[in-house]
Amino acid sequence: MIDKKEPKVISRRQFLIGSGAVVVTAVALGVAACTKKSAVTPTSQTITATTSATSQTTAVTTAPATETPTTEATIQPTTAITTTETPTQPTTAETTPVISAAVLKHDDVKCTGCGTCVLRCSQYNSGKPGPLLSRTELIRNPFEPQFTFNSCQQCPAPACYYACPKKDVALCIDPVSGTRYTNEKECIGCGKCIAACIYTPSRRKMNQEKNVAINCNLCRGRDEGPNCVQYCPFGALQLIPREQR
Repeated sequence: MIDKKEPKVISRRQFLIGSGAVVVTAVALGVAACTKKSAVTPTSQTITATTSATSQTTAVTTAPATETPTTEATIQPTTAITTTETPTQPTTAETTPVISAAVLKHDDVKCTGCGTCVLRCSQYNSGKPGPLLSRTELIRNPFEPQFTFNSCQQCPAPACYYACPKKDVALCIDPVSGTRYTNEKECIGCGKCIAACIYTPSRRKMNQEKNVAINCNLCRGRDEGPNCVQYCPFGALQLIPREQR
């Protein structure tokens, strides 16, 4: 027969005392664990700090060996010298006036924009009519009855003449009349004279069929003078002699 023990009944005071002892024991164990961990952690931190300091010392020590400040100091002045360009100043010859020539004058009041001047110019100088072959240009305003006639102005100091790489061979000046003209047999079609013209649009242009630069040469060698002046039906063009310019 088994004896059954009755459960022991404790008072509230005894329960609180027992519970407090358990809590105190747990706290003591926790403090001991933390103390042990703290004792280990400083060592790890010391090792880490030492390693970091060593790495930083190594970085500082080795950094100067990899840098080349001397190379930078020598490269910068060299680059500045090579990239600086000195603008080319025109020589005295390029600004010296040459022998003067006559010039065409257009009366925009008399002009009706018929285009006879352009057709006669191309027919006489190129052998067939066409605005692209004409040495002059007629610009029509599409909104108003206004017409602009462009031709070579036979400049006193022609920039096109000085820009030509074959000056006096391809781009020449007539010693008698002073007319600036192109020797088409010698022109290489580089276009430098066209770009150098001081007028906009340029008063020189390219003959695409022959690949040579052309300009109004006042129908040089024609006894009657410029073809466009002779055949303008309204007298809107006239030749101004060089003495009257």
